[in-house]
Amino acid sequence: MAGSPAYAAPGTRRKQVRAQQACNHCRQRKQKCDEQKPCQFCRDNNIPDCTYKEVPPPKQDKSMQQLQSSVNHIQDTLAAFIEGFNTWKREVDSRNQQSKVSDSVGTPSNQLSPEQTYPVRGSVSERSLSHVGTPQGRLPFLGPTSVKTESPIMHMSPLSAHAHTPGTYDHIVASVQHPSTPADSIRTDSSGAKQDGSKTDTSGIQGDHATPAHKVLQDWKCMTGFCDGIETIRILKEQGHNISDYPMKLEYARGIVRPFGVGEGNDKSDGSQAPATPCSQASDTPSPPGGGTAMWGTLSTPPPDGILLEDTPGGLGRDGYLKLDEDTLTRLLGSYQKHIHTLHPFLNPGELRRMVKAFGRNYGPNGHTRSAGTKRKRSAGGVNGFPSPFLFAHHSIERSLSNAIVLLVLALGKVCEWKSPLPAPQADKAPPESTLYGFKRASLRNANNTSFSSDYEDERRARNMEILPGMAYFSMATDILGNQIGGNTTGHAQAMLLAGLYMGQYARVLESWSWINSACRVCLVLVKEELPFIRRLGPLKGEEKDKNRRNVIKCVYWTCLQLESDIIAEMSNLTPTDISKYWDEIAYPEGVLDDDELRSGQELDHTSEHVKMMFLYSMQIYLRTLLNSAHNALYNGKYIKGNLDLADHDSLIKLAAEARSLQEGLRAWRNRLPPEYRWNDGDPPSTDLNIARLRAKYYGGKYMIHRTFLNMLLHNISLNSNKLTAQMLESATTCIDSAIYSTIAFDRVGMDPGSKYEPFVDLPRDRLIVTNIMGTLHAQFGNMTVLCSVFKSRKCGEMLRFTKLTREVMELLIVRTIKILRSVGDNSPILTLDADILENVQRQLFPKH
Repeated sequence: MAGSPAYAAPGTRRKQVRAQQACNHCRQRKQKCDEQKPCQFCRDNNIPDCTYKEVPPPKQDKSMQQLQSSVNHIQDTLAAFIEGFNTWKREVDSRNQQSKVSDSVGTPSNQLSPEQTYPVRGSVSERSLSHVGTPQGRLPFLGPTSVKTESPIMHMSPLSAHAHTPGTYDHIVASVQHPSTPADSIRTDSSGAKQDGSKTDTSGIQGDHATPAHKVLQDWKCMTGFCDGIETIRILKEQGHNISDYPMKLEYARGIVRPFGVGEGNDKSDGSQAPATPCSQASDTPSPPGGGTAMWGTLSTPPPDGILLEDTPGGLGRDGYLKLDEDTLTRLLGSYQKHIHTLHPFLNPGELRRMVKAFGRNYGPNGHTRSAGTKRKRSAGGVNGFPSPFLFAHHSIERSLSNAIVLLVLALGKVCEWKSPLPAPQADKAPPESTLYGFKRASLRNANNTSFSSDYEDERRARNMEILPGMAYFSMATDILGNQIGGNTTGHAQAMLLAGLYMGQYARVLESWSWINSACRVCLVLVKEELPFIRRLGPLKGEEKDKNRRNVIKCVYWTCLQLESDIIAEMSNLTPTDISKYWDEIAYPEGVLDDDELRSGQELDHTSEHVKMMFLYSMQIYLRTLLNSAHNALYNGKYIKGNLDLADHDSLIKLAAEARSLQEGLRAWRNRLPPEYRWNDGDPPSTDLNIARLRAKYYGGKYMIHRTFLNMLLHNISLNSNKLTAQMLESATTCIDSAIYSTIAFDRVGMDPGSKYEPFVDLPRDRLIVTNIMGTLHAQFGNMTVLCSVFKSRKCGEMLRFTKLTREVMELLIVRTIKILRSVGDNSPILTLDADILENVQRQLFPKH
């Protein structure tokens, strides 16, 4: 048929495709060559030099060859231009750095004088120590890193007055370096550009760095064998993953907690796993039999039928309603303020008290009349005859943002009351072969439902809002937030931070990060809107008008920065927001004062708990920004890409200079602490959580700065300089001791300050309540793997006599760390695997175990 393609008749022999070239041996033999390298003939005859003669390009390809030549020429020209530009940029940066150092000798005429920058007296809020935190200057000694790390202590005249003689304090203030103009500290976009068009030297914390513990397991050759025999690691490797992938794989695979339902997991009936049809077997959430409660809960989940035997940990009372009586609200608010507000004071405490009080009046048991013993009636306005979930209260709760904030505060207060290890979501019914990468967790079923003899009993398990402390409050709060996810006010950012902090208590990293990531997004909107008024330099006209509101934004900003950075530090393959790109521009918060404090007109007591809290909060901010700079400088491929032993000598020298500069900034910060906050290396850990956090962050930073040199020593990498080699040895010993101090920093929290401390054995009296328990304990695990590699190394044997790491200390530290990892293990597959690996190393180093 005309126009039809020609097909070969059956049995017709197809024309053999002619080879384009043949190897030299096949060409000599005038035989067919399969064009492989080596070809089949050479492989069969063990001929080692299977080579091919270059074939000149056919005539029709000459034009393509000319085009390729032109492209290559353009690439060479562009590469030369970039190299020239980089050379010019290095020279300019060098001159700028020299200029900055020379400027710090005196105060130029176009800069504020110390008296102008640090007035002796000011407004009520300015006189409070909470203004510790409005730094305007920079440490002048950071050297080649050009890292703009500030010490808040520079700006604490009320507190520092008793810590230094007038002459000493004046010298410190006068030495502070200021940017020349306000434009130097303002940026209105996230591109890293200043208003004058130049680039800042701060780009915020970067992802994909090599700091976390699991990266060390993979990258350090001396740790080869630490994971041998670990089932989860074996499964991951068989699936083509790296050792360092296990935190993300485990956290992602376990899914999310089901607030209104039971257990945890992912909904697999959304079409992503298999066709979402009624006959599909992909779903892990089968429809419950009649009368059962759906695994995920329903849009109109009713209170439990009948009267409960007792109040539930989740926050429900015996009557099935939320506990919202006055005593409960007061107690939970106090718990929140004691455990969370002291760490991150981003809510106005006076306003919060009024919100909680009003909430109790509106929705508590006395909010409207209800006869004792009256049976609850299901509202006809609900779905399928069930009432709205917000009838869990004695009066229907309005879905307002302020109510969500109160409910989240109550959730955090409730979970922080729980002193023993937190219960975990009950395990789903599943065959052993479906366990998560070999991870197995005991199912925490209640005493009345200890088996899964039927699907019906499976679905009648206790819901998370009944067994997980605070979950009843949290589930309703996030139900509200889900409808307001597009909000961009300060309140939305605060609510999202609260939700992230609650998930963090249960070591649910990805869920916590998701809420914090959303808070950062909102905060960036606020920062760009308010940047002229919350920057570090020069009050603008009208700034005093909304000073309290803008202080809240500052607190929210710095909380977002800290919480995101703490997660990114240990889960480096998550993508950070642009929140940390503004850290050298946003002023430290003055503290959100109560209205009665603002009206009093009296100078605050600088020894008060409020003042202490704001001081330590500012210290945390400074250390966090310094640690972020260290992450970027030492572990993000700036000088070394790939294995350390492949790095060139010049890069190692630059890395050493960068580390020296960061260490100098850390040392200067510690030396300027007021006497009441100073400590000596080797002192027992603090019993105060906030001070323990400060020391842990300090030693964690010190360990991280010096860890590269310990790595060089363990892997026989030389700097070809006696001076630098001596520095490497000193840094290695510093790293070892810092890892020990960092690991045990929280071990006396909650104890009596006068009680006896048993080093390397004692653990916190109650459950450790920090904002990111997974990150805290995963970092301790990382410290231990490094210490174990040092203890294992013969090369470090002689050096250990200059450290605190003895055989006895090593054994005690391993036992202690395994114990605290196991205490959170039911809620964290990551920490469970950390403990498994550490037990494996323990058996290798100390076979008797």
